[in-house]
Amino acid sequence: MPHVFQVKTTAPDKFRVRPSSGTLSPITSANINVVIQKGQLLQPVNKDKFLVMCMALPEGEPLTADEISNMWKEVTANSPEVEQHRLKCTMPPNITTAIINNSEMIGLNY
Repeated sequence: MPHVFQVKTTAPDKFRVRPSSGTLSPITSANINVVIQKGQLLQPVNKDKFLVMCMALPEGEPLTADEISNMWKEVTANSPEVEQHRLKCTMPPNITTAIINNSEMIGLNY
């Protein structure tokens, strides 16, 4: 059974998440890129969090990006069919406070 997912952040102005939503077929995976935006403070990102929500879809035609977006507007995060995973952002200890001049990849651990 396919699943649909959505990724949200507590700091949408600081991070770009691509893709932020989509579908997954059984026994597949997806790479989600999280990029810190140009001009943002690198520290403290330890307060920033991400929420990954997913739920099963009935078998049928594949969904378009607009249909996925509309579906997440109709479903609340507290719905029993929605599985949630909270991710806390961490930075390696050797990185100092800096303003990002170019977009850079950061690591997420949970």
